[in-house]
Amino acid sequence: MSSTDAPKTYDCPTCELTVSATLAGFNRERRTKCIYCETDL
Repeated sequence: MSSTDAPKTYDCPTCELTVSATLAGFNRERRTKCIYCETDL
């Protein structure tokens, strides 16, 4: 619920798709951005 820390990321739609790849564990860095995206939505 920390929207203040999560600036409006224009990669929100891409985040959802990245989440699947994150599960693999090779895209851990992008995983953080995905979390912020979901919070925005």
